[in-house]
Amino acid sequence: MSLQAFPGAIRVEEYVKRTYDACLVHGLVSEKTLAMVGVCRDELTDALTEPIRAAWGPPFRMSGMAGMLFLGQAGLRAAQFHAPGADGRRRYVAYVMPHIGIDDDGRIGYVRRPGQDVTTTACGALMAFRSELESGHVYGEIDPYDLEMSLLRQRLLRSIPYGNVPDIIELTTIARDVMLDDLGRTAARMKSWRDADIAVFSGIHIHTSDGDYVQPGHSSVRFEGGDNPVDLTAEI
Repeated sequence: MSLQAFPGAIRVEEYVKRTYDACLVHGLVSEKTLAMVGVCRDELTDALTEPIRAAWGPPFRMSGMAGMLFLGQAGLRAAQFHAPGADGRRRYVAYVMPHIGIDDDGRIGYVRRPGQDVTTTACGALMAFRSELESGHVYGEIDPYDLEMSLLRQRLLRSIPYGNVPDIIELTTIARDVMLDDLGRTAARMKSWRDADIAVFSGIHIHTSDGDYVQPGHSSVRFEGGDNPVDLTAEI
């Protein structure tokens, strides 16, 4: 297992507990807060979404392939009408993160899935996109029958210098930062979101044969207009 490549990674259950405790300090509790998740469609990400569900209740799903956030303002507007607000204030906690596998041989970008006798890629979409970059043939057109992959290519290419082929850890980190940026920019266009209390937790979800981990990225709680950074690598 090569967790050394992901400094600060902590087990999923402990990660979710720390995020909940960080929110609790600012009055964001499950009965008054809508959880939102931006994770890949891959069933392996249930290892993260299930602890989130246990802590916060059923989450609003924001994302699709590779965890990219293509819901836009219409999607956030829908979430607004799902959030508790009986006391006149909206509260959200958003988890945004791509995922990555580590197989038993320590190969990063691969995972042994239950019931399979060979390893497969994780994240498959990011690994496929990286292969396209490596080959020098990236399909730039929008394919209506492969819409999410088309949008993924276009969005990530904007954040990768021309001719550069990041390794899979670098590419996953880029995807994480893009997701965080897209959420922030979209929410900033909506007054209802600018006025809400919102916690945002970004990171990388890591699958290993020893269980699942999260390497925390940028994390903060905006409460009553004040932005409070959260260090999830330290005990709260």
